[in-house]
Amino acid sequence: MEYLHEKAEESRHNENVGYMITLAGVVFLIGGTLLTAVTVSDPEWFLIIPYHITSHPYSLFALTFTILAYLLLACGIALSVYYTTQRSWYM
Repeated sequence: MEYLHEKAEESRHNENVGYMITLAGVVFLIGGTLLTAVTVSDPEWFLIIPYHITSHPYSLFALTFTILAYLLLACGIALSVYYTTQRSWYM
């Protein structure tokens, strides 16, 4: 019984890590979008990713922030859902 309690606690911790990764993705998304909006008045759009490639180094920096944000969001949400379902097995 103690083993199941420890596994549920570990899954709860891993679920919180997934939430933190999602939160980091949101911060990077806001940063990348704001950086794109500040440096370029009329950005180009690829689906929901704003970008504008110029010779200025901030344009690549903003695009990197935005792409990294979407990756972190996807991974964080997937990890949170995965560990939530794992924890339900131990409860």
